[in-house]
Amino acid sequence: MHSRVARPAQRITCLSQPILASAAGRAEVRPARTNRKRSLFVAATACAGMFLLIGTSPTLGQLPFPLLNPSGRLDSMEQARRNAEAAYRRGEYARAVELADSVLQVDPTDHVALYLRASARVELGRTRNDAQLLRDGIADAREAIRLTQARTANYYLPYIYGMVSLAAVEKHQPHAEVALQVADQVLQNAQLTKEERANLLYQRAGVYGYLRRLKDAVRDYEEAIRLQPSHLGAYLALAEAHASAGEMEKAEQAFDRAAQAFPNSPLVFNNRGMFRQRRGKADQAIADF
Repeated sequence: MHSRVARPAQRITCLSQPILASAAGRAEVRPARTNRKRSLFVAATACAGMFLLIGTSPTLGQLPFPLLNPSGRLDSMEQARRNAEAAYRRGEYARAVELADSVLQVDPTDHVALYLRASARVELGRTRNDAQLLRDGIADAREAIRLTQARTANYYLPYIYGMVSLAAVEKHQPHAEVALQVADQVLQNAQLTKEERANLLYQRAGVYGYLRRLKDAVRDYEEAIRLQPSHLGAYLALAEAHASAGEMEKAEQAFDRAAQAFPNSPLVFNNRGMFRQRRGKADQAIADF
């Protein structure tokens, strides 16, 4: 999948920098308290976002790739970046890390490569339940944000997703609270594009879900859908949020909305079928499968 060339993003308030520094400090704490419901919600919304490997990733938004060089060809660094993005979108996260590493070995300040590596490390950390990988991804995201002086909103996506994933892995709610503070602050920027705002709302909704603030999660998913009607992850996560709140009829309605919006998506019908199967609607589930 080819990435689109994004327009330069507007500057986001630099007040986000102290919050990120605070998050780095808090991320070193590892208490033993558990919360199964929160972990299950994070897992459910993460599964809802898996389609994004072939669409809009939960952490990978539009990349600020430069245009072709004057010769009309991509240089080796640019090609490595694009290959890293392609590997990420295929779900080949370890390969994406390797390709981003090859860029960063030449230029440690390449913020696009840092963003790509951050996104891939966070995904690897989440799938492997590996706190250190999550921390490494969070650190990469912080560095990309610092290097661009907080100008690129998408660079906050792996940071927020990484922090709430770390909260689930380490069973430490303050990580998620930091993620929420950062998301709130970035969303205050009135110059965000609709796509940027939708992706940030999607991430904040995941944080709300972990914190069991399900009404807030539903509100953010609904707004993300309004801003970006093609955001399949928001449709599916909305249904999961209703289900987590025990609102089964609303959950089924949300799945129906997703099926109407994406009539050719196997993932939508698979997820709705699994939901219907859990509710004892065997015939309808079979029809979806």
